[in-house]
Amino acid sequence: MTRRFGRLLFRPRACAAICACSLVLVFGCTFAPHEFNSRTRAASFDALWARLDSSYSYFEVREDHAAFRRAWRKRLIAADTPRLYLTEMARMLASLADPHLSFDNFEEYWQDKTELPLTRSAIAWAEAGRYWVAFHRDVVVPGSSPDAAPPADCYELLAVDGVRACPLAIDLLQGEPGRTIEARVLLAGGDEHTFKLRCPPPATATASRPSTAPADDAALGVTAYRAAGDIGVIQLKTLSPEAVVAAFDRALDALSDTRALVLDLRWNSGGSSRIVEAILGRFVSDTTPYARHVYRHRVSLIGGDVPVLFSFIFRAASRGRTYHKPVVCITDFNTASSAELLACGLHDARDAVLVGSRTIGAGAGVRSVRLPDGLSVQYSESPGIRLNGTAFQYVGIQPDIDVPLDLWRVRELGLAELRRWREEVMQAAIAEAARCTGSASE
Repeated sequence: MTRRFGRLLFRPRACAAICACSLVLVFGCTFAPHEFNSRTRAASFDALWARLDSSYSYFEVREDHAAFRRAWRKRLIAADTPRLYLTEMARMLASLADPHLSFDNFEEYWQDKTELPLTRSAIAWAEAGRYWVAFHRDVVVPGSSPDAAPPADCYELLAVDGVRACPLAIDLLQGEPGRTIEARVLLAGGDEHTFKLRCPPPATATASRPSTAPADDAALGVTAYRAAGDIGVIQLKTLSPEAVVAAFDRALDALSDTRALVLDLRWNSGGSSRIVEAILGRFVSDTTPYARHVYRHRVSLIGGDVPVLFSFIFRAASRGRTYHKPVVCITDFNTASSAELLACGLHDARDAVLVGSRTIGAGAGVRSVRLPDGLSVQYSESPGIRLNGTAFQYVGIQPDIDVPLDLWRVRELGLAELRRWREEVMQAAIAEAARCTGSASE
């Protein structure tokens, strides 16, 4: 009998049958890859919770989340349409206040579950500590506009379908043509108002962003120029792919004779910590610690599993020709993840001056989990800690020189005021760089 069973294990079809039977025995049932029913929703919630429970650093080590788990598990299992399921999942994840919590494959999941086209009713983005939204033409449902306020080209976004403004809510601005979406915003006078938006037909839908970002926003990479007073300016819009390092080196080498450098990290959502270390390596003379990460895992001990926090230190090794002159770094609410790590590393390990506005507070290494129903969720696994011991997840990094944005003027003037403010921030950074050269050694 043992020999016959051993021979079966070397037959591929027999192996597959044995594995399938084992799954049935262990789990009681199996799921087709793309089913959408209460069983797959329950299995997906359990898989997500198991990952968060074991390695999500923002669950307090000794806090009991059983009540939170019970309430949301029930709500997600009861969400009997893909749209309701995604909305409830977004509400749950948004309540954890982790800027990295997001859907990796919203569009793919939608197409898999509904086979309906997906169009966007509005474009939203983050800036100056707020989320902003610009509606596409002819999407506002008649009768849902406020009578007293004239239409604006952008509004401060508060929530989408009950999900507070965050990356998860921005995904929910999409839907099948004809779907009505509710967007709660602040009007020019400071009053809240809920617009009803109808997703447009595919022929008129567009996924392009209006001119809310600098003109070269779509170009990933590095740009550089000399400003007045012989101040070098490098705009770094991404920390991925690896080719960014070579592009940055060429830009810095071309500006090596400048009196000071402005590094613009606005609209930089991060990338790889290896690129952070490579860039920092051009500003330090030897191997220099600049931050640390902590991460959480369960350790099996007598009596059960215990969650334990571990940590490791980030160090940047000097490389190439070191830039010793003053450095000013510009940040904003779009400076996120490893870009925040670069900003605090330059500030804490290189005495760079930070100018602009507070970063978003997504300072952590990320992981993704693919759930049984096909949805992929990204979450923060290892939060960054500055050299002084403070974390910047949730709170962001406050600049040394804050250039405030007048929110009332933005509500009145819209995108024009945002563009004017961005230029004001750049001029403040260049002025600070020029001021630093007065007492700095060259």
